[in-house]
Amino acid sequence: AKFHRVIPGFMAQGGDFELGDGRGGESIYGGKFSDEAGGLALRHAKRGLLSMANSGRDTNGSQFFIIFKPAHHLNGKHCVFGEIVEGLATLDAIEGVKTQSDDRPIAPIVIARCGQLERRVVGVKRVKRKKNAEAEESADDSDSSSSSSSSDKKKKKKKK
Repeated sequence: AKFHRVIPGFMAQGGDFELGDGRGGESIYGGKFSDEAGGLALRHAKRGLLSMANSGRDTNGSQFFIIFKPAHHLNGKHCVFGEIVEGLATLDAIEGVKTQSDDRPIAPIVIARCGQLERRVVGVKRVKRKKNAEAEESADDSDSSSSSSSSDKKKKKKKK
């Protein structure tokens, strides 16, 4: 994800996977999706909170922003969905990037190798949906075959 807008003292915005400039940002569901009541209830009360960018009620896409300081004027308008818990020095660096007059960073700011954390409850088995399970199994097969082939190569090198 590329950050296309940085306003020091306020926020950094990114997530426009379509155009990369803030004009796109269709959601993974296609088009826009509705606000989540729980996310709207959360307050923009501290640095490092992640929220959905939108152009009004129920117009969420793929764009998001990270606030640099409390922004109470956003409460009830943008869904808070996460918080940066490590790496706040990186957020400091993002806030310090020089920008053009339209708030676009001069140097590219990109999130690379990101993932999704899942809360796991000890003793509870995770159930996969059939469609996703088939896709995950095929991905697991390709991962295991590539990792086993690389480990086979390492074993062969050691034998020589």
